[in-house]
Formats: sequence, C-alpha cells, structure tokens
Amino acid sequence: MTPARQILLCLALAGLGAGVPAARETGHFAAEAIQPLRGVTLSLFHPEDRARIPQALDGIESLGANTVCVLYALEQEDVRSDSVSRSARPECSDSLILFVAREARSRGLEVALFPLLHLRRTAAGRWRGTLAPRHWDRWFQSYGRAMEGAAALAESARATRLCVGAELVSSEGRTADWRRLIRRVRAVCRGRLFYSQNWDHAFTP
Repeated sequence: MTPARQILLCLALAGLGAGVPAARETGHFAAEAIQPLRGVTLSLFHPEDRARIPQALDGIESLGANTVCVLYALEQEDVRSDSVSRSARPECSDSLILFVAREARSRGLEVALFPLLHLRRTAAGRWRGTLAPRHWDRWFQSYGRAMEGAAALAESARATRLCVGAELVSSEGRTADWRRLIRRVRAVCRGRLFYSQNWDHAFTP
C-alpha cells in the first residue's frame, strides 16, 4: 500500500451547503478554516492494510500533504442492480476507518472520506460509469442510504470532506436526484461535500 499521488477533480458542492446554520459550524468543521486541498489518497482494499497505515501516513505527511483521502468500498451486484450496500470486507470496517482518521489527525492531517462504488460482476463496457439500474429512483434511494451511513461515519471520523460520488457517469445528468441525495447527506454531515468526475470527460464543457 505505497502512498501514491492521485489527482481528484473535486466538484465542491459548496452552494448546497451554504445554508448550514452557524450553530452547526462550531464543532470540528468551520467553513472559514478549510485550507486549499493538498491531498493523497489512501486506499483500504486489503486485510493487511492496518499494519501498514502508520508508515503510509508518515509518507503522506512527508510529501507536504494537508489531507488524507480515505478510500473504501461500497458495493452493488452489477450495472443493472438497484441495491447498494456497504462492503462487509474487514478492510472497509468502521473501526479501521476510524483508526486511520485518528492516526491522520495525530499527524496534523485533515481527513476526507471517499466511498467508492464497486461492482461484484463486471464485463467489457460494464463498470460504475455505465450504471443502468432497472429503476433509477430505487437506486438513488439505496445509494442515498449508503451515503447517509458514510456521512455519519464522516462525522465520527471528524472528517472535513466527504465524497458523495465518483465516476458515476451515467447518473450525472439526473440533477434533481443528485440534489435530493445531497440534501439527505447534508442533514447528517457538516463537512465539505465533493464529487469526483471520471477523467474522460472532466474537462468537457
């Protein structure tokens, strides 16, 4: 798990969070305290990752980063599935993510949580960017529940940022659905919200 620099196109959804009452900005998150992001992604994909985390975070700190982006898995069966769930793999557990967050904060690093959707069954041309659920409304309800869980975890981890979606290309035109989902997440999470576009159309007008 060698730390690697990763460029994230973060579409900060600050406009949707601007109405958060000031009383909710008195804890670990305050809008005026957010620094420019100099982040490195730390992916939790293997059971042995826990033993390597302190060394990985030391390396991230040494790069001059101010943020560690903790990536872990959400899952659904295939592109047609309506159901999204948190991965049950031990490397995606709350306890491990909270451990990473504590270790990161002890080094002066901010924490961003990055739940990434994985498909259990893929094929050529079938990946998270080509989702085609049988019922989009059911998918957004299910994904929204998973993201509410991620938002609660972000609060427990004292994360300053949360990724609400990544590379979900076929869903990106469903603006009303995304706005509803973001409102659900914003009701739980005080941190900045962002979305990570896939590289192939990140700079398309």
